[in-house]
Amino acid sequence: MEHVKRGGQRAKTAASLAGAISATALASSALAQGSATGLDLIPAFGFDPSQVLLLAVGAGGIIAGFAAVLLNRRSRAAGTRREAVLSAENEEIRQDLDDARALLASEPHLLFLWRGAADAAPAMSGALALEYDLPGDIDGRLDFSSWLDAGDANQLNSALIELKVAGTPFNIFVRTAAGSRLTADGYAVAGKAALKFKPLHGDSLDFLEHREKNERLELELGSFRAGLGAARQPAWFRHADGELSWVNAAYAAAVNAPNVDKAVAEQVELSPTTAKQAGAVISTGEIARQRIHSGSGTDRRTFEVVEVPTPQGSAGIATEVTQIEALHQALDRHIAAHGRTLDRLTSAVAIFDPDQRLKFFNSAYAALWGLDGSWLRQEPSDGEILDRLRDQGRLEERADYRKWREEHLAAYSGTQTVDNVWHLPDGRSLRVIAEPHPNGGLTYLFEDVTERLALEARYNGLLSVQKETLDNLHEGVALFGSNGRLKLFNPAFATIWKLDSDALGKEPHMDALIAACTPLTGPTEHWDELRRSITAAGEERRPVSGRMIRADGVVVDFAGVPLPDGATLFTYVDMTDGWRIEQALRERAEALLAADELKTAFLSHVSYELRAPLTPIMGYAEFLSMGTVGALNDKQAEYVGVIRDASEDLRGLIDNIIDLTTIDAGSMVLDVRPVEIDRLAHETVSGSIETLANAAGLSIAFDIEPDIKGFHGDADRLKQVLRHLLSNAIGFSNEGGRITIGARSSETEVAIFVSDEGRGIDPEIADRIFNRFETYTEGTRHRGPGLGLTIVKGLVDLHHGRVEIGAGPDKGTTVTCYMPHGPSIHPSSGNPNSSSSGLNVSPALDQKKKPPNVPQH
Repeated sequence: MEHVKRGGQRAKTAASLAGAISATALASSALAQGSATGLDLIPAFGFDPSQVLLLAVGAGGIIAGFAAVLLNRRSRAAGTRREAVLSAENEEIRQDLDDARALLASEPHLLFLWRGAADAAPAMSGALALEYDLPGDIDGRLDFSSWLDAGDANQLNSALIELKVAGTPFNIFVRTAAGSRLTADGYAVAGKAALKFKPLHGDSLDFLEHREKNERLELELGSFRAGLGAARQPAWFRHADGELSWVNAAYAAAVNAPNVDKAVAEQVELSPTTAKQAGAVISTGEIARQRIHSGSGTDRRTFEVVEVPTPQGSAGIATEVTQIEALHQALDRHIAAHGRTLDRLTSAVAIFDPDQRLKFFNSAYAALWGLDGSWLRQEPSDGEILDRLRDQGRLEERADYRKWREEHLAAYSGTQTVDNVWHLPDGRSLRVIAEPHPNGGLTYLFEDVTERLALEARYNGLLSVQKETLDNLHEGVALFGSNGRLKLFNPAFATIWKLDSDALGKEPHMDALIAACTPLTGPTEHWDELRRSITAAGEERRPVSGRMIRADGVVVDFAGVPLPDGATLFTYVDMTDGWRIEQALRERAEALLAADELKTAFLSHVSYELRAPLTPIMGYAEFLSMGTVGALNDKQAEYVGVIRDASEDLRGLIDNIIDLTTIDAGSMVLDVRPVEIDRLAHETVSGSIETLANAAGLSIAFDIEPDIKGFHGDADRLKQVLRHLLSNAIGFSNEGGRITIGARSSETEVAIFVSDEGRGIDPEIADRIFNRFETYTEGTRHRGPGLGLTIVKGLVDLHHGRVEIGAGPDKGTTVTCYMPHGPSIHPSSGNPNSSSSGLNVSPALDQKKKPPNVPQH
């Protein structure tokens, strides 16, 4: 305000001076102009006008000088006062700056200030402790990625760009590479960008750690809810008042709610009654465990519910045990049915628990021992039953009954099945099997084997019959007992191994027998297999088989079978004659395969060698036909035309052979692109095919499904396929006939077909039509080496398609190529199903899917 007042006074003074000067100037101007009024008045007062003019000018100068002096004095006074004010203000600003610097230096910091352009180097001030491991120079410190966490450095750089460009302030927390925490504040000051780093200590660091912990907890809670949300078990959260706050989709489905929000909004419970009971348990701080039932009838479901108290209320999860409960019920029914079944058995059965208490017995058990059923249902121990049977005289007398009893009851602590025979005082013999349970206890099976003794006599008779049968077998048979000795053999066995029958009749041990046979066989794994088969126990005994070629050239096939009684049966067959025939056939097949490979290599080589001289022949023939070396007469022109036609045929044959060998080698490269079927068909027909058909008096019709879906393939190779098919159709059609090229599409594949009205194909040769050099052209105009259809099949196979022929005698022929829709062809891969014979079946699409409907003759 003081400055404003002083300015106003100076303005008034200047205005007064300007007024005086203006008045004097006006007077001078009036005198100079000779104003009539002024000039007239001057003489009246007795003054000379020129003197008056001089007097006016002098007075004006005096007044102007006086005004200038006055103005200068006033200006100097005002300047002095202004200087004093500015000095006071400067001192105040300096003190404020010192205070700001002292306040700024009172805490560790690092400050960057950009005064110029955004890309100019900033000024840096402040310092941080050595623990932050900062670079020494400003460039290193501005490279935040060198001393900050990578993610924090990227975030800081992005925020700094926003600050410089748009003046957007920021406050972010960053972590150094050493793990220390800093706060980074960015703000705009008087058009300048400032970035300040400060360490985090005390409450600020606690706040940050709590915030990060809260974020982690929020993330964990979100992940937990996401996991529970996708779980198949119903899950839920409750508030402290017991109301549902969150449920998952499985919960909503279990309560038949349309969605989780509806289930929460309507507070739909799995079971309202059990929910209240669980709430009462939760209120005591205990975990509530319940089994609830939901639904009715066939939709009735059973859940095992666990609900735990939480600081905000409770959380629960329900596991459906409907199937488990059904299995328990089914198990109970099965046990009951099992008991009824065992009760109908004639063999006595008794089941004891791990405490040796009787838990089950059938009627045959009570009848076998003549024990009272009511007493048995009191679950007596196994030892008590044995004592009662001994007292009643139903057990065989033992010299040391106590020891025998202890040995019998020792089966409870074992893991192996115990199989014994008891001979009772009444003459019966019982086979007693004690089968341990996995969880403890035993199951006894008592089998009356008295009649078996009577059967042994008949068994011996049957054994002699079997021996007679074995003696007349062509195969050598040897039966080894569990002790490794030869128990049974037939004459064929002795003949094959050139052994003495009398020596074999003395039941030699397997080691002695192996030693006697080794000179014939030399070292072989068979004898090790024989030892293992005979000496192995339990499940380790497995059937063996194989073939050995003895040192004397005899080929013997052998097989070993473990028998239930612990014995092992071996058979030996002399296969020398059959083996020799097999070897001869194998050698013949290998020779044929080698010949086929040689033929393929020969054709490939000859094809390339023939192409070299053929090119100049065709070139010179074309020059001659063009009259380049002079005009030809009619006969010469005819001969040149024959040469050109023959050369074209030969070149086509060579190209076919080269294509075929390229396919066989798996090195043909496909240029795979989207194929337009209609365009493919018309471009193939136009040109030589159309000319050839017109010359044969045939018409070509198109039958392509409108708006047919295309596929991916090599258009040039597919044209080659269609040219072969159309050439065959033209060659096998009669004059005036019609050839149809068409296409049909299904969901998975496209069928492109060529049909004619010719003589058709005999079913007897249809299976061989794709073989190389198979040609059946008798009675037709078609000529060729029989490679066209082989190439067709090879190229279609490369497209992962297949070729089918529909034909019959005098019914015409339809050849259909099925191509898959999808771009599943690798452009540089060979055909994995190609072979030198071209007979392999193409990689089939899903044969269960309906193929396109192709018209047939």
